Amino acid sequence: MKKSDFGYNSGSWISTNRFDVTNINYDNNGDITAINRYNKDSQLFDIQTFNYFSGGNKLKYIYDIGNSSYSSTDIDMQVENNYEYDDMGNMIKDTQQGIGLILYDLQNLPVRIYKNNNVFEYIYDANGNRVSKIESGNTVWNYAYGANGKTEARIQDSQDLIKHNLWGNDLLGITESISSSTDEKYYFLKDHLGSIKMRLFEDGTVAGYDDYYPFGMILNGRSSSTGSTEEYKFTGKERDTETGLDYFGARQYDSKIGRWLSVDPLADKYPGWSPYHYCLNNPIRGVDPDGRGFWDIVSGVSNSLSDNNTMGLTKARANANYENSSHGRIGEQIGNVLSLVQSGAEFLTGGTMVGGGGALTIGGAATGPGELVLAPAGIATTAAGVAVIADAIGVGAVALNNMMEGNNGGGYDQPASRNEQGRPQADPEAQGPHSTLSTRNGEKQGHTFNKEGQLESEVSPFDKRHGPHEHKYNNSDPQNPVRGKWEPLKKDN
Repeated sequence: MKKSDFGYNSGSWISTNRFDVTNINYDNNGDITAINRYNKDSQLFDIQTFNYFSGGNKLKYIYDIGNSSYSSTDIDMQVENNYEYDDMGNMIKDTQQGIGLILYDLQNLPVRIYKNNNVFEYIYDANGNRVSKIESGNTVWNYAYGANGKTEARIQDSQDLIKHNLWGNDLLGITESISSSTDEKYYFLKDHLGSIKMRLFEDGTVAGYDDYYPFGMILNGRSSSTGSTEEYKFTGKERDTETGLDYFGARQYDSKIGRWLSVDPLADKYPGWSPYHYCLNNPIRGVDPDGRGFWDIVSGVSNSLSDNNTMGLTKARANANYENSSHGRIGEQIGNVLSLVQSGAEFLTGGTMVGGGGALTIGGAATGPGELVLAPAGIATTAAGVAVIADAIGVGAVALNNMMEGNNGGGYDQPASRNEQGRPQADPEAQGPHSTLSTRNGEKQGHTFNKEGQLESEVSPFDKRHGPHEHKYNNSDPQNPVRGKWEPLKKDN
């Protein structure tokens, strides 16, 4: 990304300097070297130059000659050596933000942050999931996870406060439970990246909203909260109020500078790129689900819309070649939702055409021979409306079917990668047990993997030769799992 132009429609498209981002430049490794930002009044408040330690990708300080009085939430002029790092490449100091020291564990996860005379502690389980957050020694947040690894609730014991996450295809909202009052539900409206744009009370009134610059910083003057504050922000990740950093899982992210605090655990997948860059410097097109890789959302959306609008004739989803076995699924599901919205709008348009055509037909026939010319026109309009309705129903049915298929069993509707023996391999981006769905020889196959990424079973529900059957795998030799004899699938009673 080189720039972003914020505009709005008020009868016609209007574009000013409001909220614009310009002059984004990078070095050969993909580290940001310069960026300018404007506020809601078209005032230039950031004119930043990024300075790095010699011969590497570690940020040293930011030189900013913008007018700091125009914004209170961004990075201003920093002293030299504002940032410091440990031997593993983890950022341990940010002078301007008041962070005097960050201590990390063996997984390079922050366990203690010293900021402005306060100490914040973080505790993780064996899989690296954050299970507790202790703010200034007295406020404790505990995290509860479901079997699928998703955060089900955040619990603050001192106030008997529980924030339950509401899950559907994605995080839909939260329910706040406080012992001394009734529960309060908040629903989220998101953009294509999963960023929380608006929070709604259960009755549909607005509880708060946030808009974002590229790379995730809140738009200057475009944030409000009339209800409970909510920590889920950019791409749906939790923004820690105590530090302003986004918790992704494997790493912490600073949206003000568009950089990670730690080296990418999967940096070898992106040779030639800085291990601190965010989403290949394309924050509008993709997301990073857990701090370990780039997911191209737009390709999934495009493939899904193409398939839905042609009733599956393009086979774009089946032939997709995404970077990893799960990064296109979010985009595909967004595409399905867009197709359903499109089909609903077309259905209403078709209904209007049918109604207008019917009125024209009846009116023309009733007014006498001189006006009968209106009747054929009305019939044609009615027929066109019926065609639009039929198309809308078809697109909507395909989109709904694809949406349900994508959620069935957690499988991924695309070819799974295979090893030298031709057997499917685990998704390298998946955490814990998971399944994949792929097509081989024109037939669907499902595969399940354990938490170590070992193949456990292969299901062929549509096999024409043997009928629906399953193979179990023996993983005594993890490098060469042995497929067992096929067994017929048993039907549930």
